[in-house]
Amino acid sequence: MNQDLSKRKERHPSSSAFKNQDIRPLAKKQGHARKYCWGKAGTGEDGTSCLDHKDPNYNSDHEESTPTSPKIRKKSELRTLSSTSTSQSSSEWEKVLKEYFEEGDTVETAKAIEAHDRPETHHLLVKKGLTLAYECHAYQQELLSKLLVRLSYSVVSPEKMEDGFECALKAIEDSMVDDPDTINILARFVARAISDEVLPPIFIKNHLENPPSEFARDTLNIASGLLSESLSSEKLAKIWGPGDLTSVKRMKARVREMIEQYLVSDEPREVEDLLRKMSAPSFHFQVVRICVRSAIEKPLFKDTLLSLLEYLKAIGMLSPEDLEEGFRWSYEGLSDLKLDVPRAAEFYKDLVESARSQNLIGEEGEQSHA
Repeated sequence: MNQDLSKRKERHPSSSAFKNQDIRPLAKKQGHARKYCWGKAGTGEDGTSCLDHKDPNYNSDHEESTPTSPKIRKKSELRTLSSTSTSQSSSEWEKVLKEYFEEGDTVETAKAIEAHDRPETHHLLVKKGLTLAYECHAYQQELLSKLLVRLSYSVVSPEKMEDGFECALKAIEDSMVDDPDTINILARFVARAISDEVLPPIFIKNHLENPPSEFARDTLNIASGLLSESLSSEKLAKIWGPGDLTSVKRMKARVREMIEQYLVSDEPREVEDLLRKMSAPSFHFQVVRICVRSAIEKPLFKDTLLSLLEYLKAIGMLSPEDLEEGFRWSYEGLSDLKLDVPRAAEFYKDLVESARSQNLIGEEGEQSHA
């Protein structure tokens, strides 16, 4: 009987048997998380933490930094991170698009977008382009339509393209606060995109089944009406106006050339004739910008160029808004112009004072003009 008891003790040694040895028994299989687990790393036999808060060597900073107490993000934090990421992406695309509206280079812009290597955010690019276009001139809206065609070839997937338009439809109510004509503008973009095969023809039908709002429904119905008109393809190709199909770069080059001729001939009617032939009123603020830049680059011709602006304003070719916007954009581009003309800010300030004295621009908007 004693021999059997002795054998059982050998098979099941007590913890006291390890007091003078460098080994210890394994933790009991009463896992930290579930049955048949060895327990959480850093825990003892009873599943409690091996770090004793009363231990003189205890370091609370160490405990927080170890894997035994991972920091788990709350859902609210994740939503904030997601919102921040979306906002950053939208801001990045806004910079790209504004530069495109300025330069009008579709090929280079498509390459820049592809180089960003952010295909998961392309729907934000499309949405941002549409929302920016609500407040743009007609020729810039034409530029966006052209860019969407270019991107649809290989840069932006069909799914992301549709998602971008869908996001714009969902946000249309908010956009109408700034521009009541948003419905008509977005409807034209939708109709033009379908005509250009950027969007599938079934896009309107699919979204009319469950539109995000009544405003979105109205937008889709207007787009459908534009597509159902006779010769719709030809009309939609010129949906943004007769002068908007001309390359922006080509228009700028032509105006610069004509202004150079004007500085020699001092005949403003030649510039007037050119602008009438271009038939692009939405481009006229760019004419002001080109005149302002020329006056800064060639300060001796300041009065001659201001006389041209004064003449174009008098005949109704330039509106007060064209003049204000042209000077504002010129002011925003001063930092780049300083690279070529170090005294650009000084010349610009002098030009503004002269323009005000001739009632070409107002006294308000000090930050935009000086």
